[in-house]
Parts: sequence; C-alpha cells; structure tokens
Amino acid sequence: ALNRQSHPLSIPAIQAALDARLAPVPCALLRGAVSARQARLSGLIGAGQRPALDEALQQPPVPVAAHVRSFTGPYCPALSALRPYAPVFAPGRDLGLSLAGGATRLVDGQNIVVDLAAPAWPAFVEVDYLSSDGSVYRLYPNPQAGSGPVPAKGRIVLGDPKSSGEHWVAGKPYGRDMIIAVAGSAPFQSMPE
Repeated sequence: ALNRQSHPLSIPAIQAALDARLAPVPCALLRGAVSARQARLSGLIGAGQRPALDEALQQPPVPVAAHVRSFTGPYCPALSALRPYAPVFAPGRDLGLSLAGGATRLVDGQNIVVDLAAPAWPAFVEVDYLSSDGSVYRLYPNPQAGSGPVPAKGRIVLGDPKSSGEHWVAGKPYGRDMIIAVAGSAPFQSMPE
C-alpha cells in the first residue's frame, strides 16, 4: 500500500483560504502575514463582532494569532468602504499612521498631531478624522500642508502648530475618534470638504 503524506498548502493557498473565511466578517479592517506554519492578523473590528471573527477562524489552514482591537462608534461604514481596497494579505501595505509620541488618548485642549509615514513608493495620500459624533474632517491634503505626492518612505507631520501652522485641538464631543489614511499611486477623486 502507498503511504501518502499530505503536502502543506502554499502561502498563496493559505492566504486565499483565510481571505474566504474572513470575507463575511462585518465591520473589520484587518491586515495579515502568512508563513507555511502560521498566520498573524492585526487591525480593527467593531465591538460585538469578535465572535464572528472567532467563528471565521475555526479550523484554519494554519494556526492564526489574531491581535485585533475592537472599537465603538459610527465607523463601520467607513471601514466597509475601505475594505475592498485593503486586502488582508496585500504586500507593500506599509503606510504608517499614529498620533505624535505614540499617544492613544488626548485630553481637552491638547493638540491633535498626526505622524504619517508614507509607503515605500511615491504616494498620493488622504487623511481623514472621523469623530464619534459622525462628523468627518479632511486633515490632508490641505492648503497648509500641500497636496502632491509624498516621496517614497517620506514623513508628514500634521497638526503641529510649530511646524505647519495648522492645528486641531481635542474637545467636545468627547469619545473615541478614528483617523484613517489612504495611499494610492494616483490622485484621489475626493468628495468636497
């Protein structure tokens, strides 16, 4: 009798299998990395959606470590709009976004300073601030900071009144807000501000 050993799945096959499992998970924006032995996921998921993610990851093709942060607020429509353009396992998704100094909480009157690290290719970038009250504010491009492509691996600091003149201040209504950055190889057809 022949002794057949199962062959491990290729990395693209593992990615495809995980993509298919993650596709129905609502209100999530995930990023991942896969090897032949394991997968890692990170990103955001709406509060109450973690059970859907856990169900999607039952019996995966390889073990999955999911480090996903949940959020509350009116952000699911924005994540749903971005999701088709942000595949979980896309290479080169190295656009970095954080608050200055790695802050995660701001207090009343504190400047909102955004640190953006461009990807490894020249990119047109759009940065939007989504408030917990449903308002959306365009942070970049703007007249003070410019609007052309950002050089490969370039850095932009937004909202630092010392360097750019523009600034935004934390205030009412208080809540968990979200900042979203998108990079593309061509200018965006943007909604009016």
